[in-house]
Amino acid sequence: SFPPVEEVAPPSLGCSRCRLSANGCLQCNPNHPRYVAAGGGGQEEEVALFRVQHDDGDVEDLEEDEARAAAEWHASLLQEKAMRADGHRWVGQRVARYFEQRAVPVLCSITKWLPPDGDEGALFRCVHDDGDEEDLWEGEAREAVADYKALLQLGRQGRAS
Repeated sequence: SFPPVEEVAPPSLGCSRCRLSANGCLQCNPNHPRYVAAGGGGQEEEVALFRVQHDDGDVEDLEEDEARAAAEWHASLLQEKAMRADGHRWVGQRVARYFEQRAVPVLCSITKWLPPDGDEGALFRCVHDDGDEEDLWEGEAREAVADYKALLQLGRQGRAS
């Protein structure tokens, strides 16, 4: 689930300088497991580093896992900004989701969507009535729309009996 774009902040996993590393970055934490490889003394170890420049001009080196986490965070931010709250008939639609661990369906609303991009189909933001969120691919959203309509039909039949 994604927070609204205005509230998105970089992950904070421990290092006050680089914000993306639970162990601190190689430049500011001599206790970092790979500080030695980054020139902190002792044995040399081969480490892949990625130089990044932040919007404020600061530059730092990130290890591969830190760079991957930063890239994933950035991609999710771009996806969130690209999602639309209009332009598709399912936006605002009530839907039902079934999960193995629950005996009853979870009722939800589709609040946003992301138009198809190349080989990837459309993506739909589904907000559960309990506040949880998930993104559904078009086929999953279609199924959730149909499941909700089936629930309504069952309810009507139950009242008519």
